[in-house]
Amino acid sequence: MACAGNIDQEAYSNEKTAVDVISFIRRWKHDNGLALNAPLSEVVISSSAEGALSSAVDDIKGAMAIGKVSFGEAELDIGNGLKITIIK
Repeated sequence: MACAGNIDQEAYSNEKTAVDVISFIRRWKHDNGLALNAPLSEVVISSSAEGALSSAVDDIKGAMAIGKVSFGEAELDIGNGLKITIIK
């Protein structure tokens, strides 16, 4: 059965960006021998994503056991022009 109605493309894009961030952090933890529930002190996400991710910060923190999520200059390119820095 088809779903009637319009998809909010901006909300969809923002949610996809949050999933991309969480997926990258999960992969980074695995590659660095950390448990998925291992706490991280802070994750810095490039400033350009602040608008898209402002409503998802608590979800990102909770999903990846992050003490603080902030926006600013970041180093690791995760694709789509988005960068993050992970601080243990």
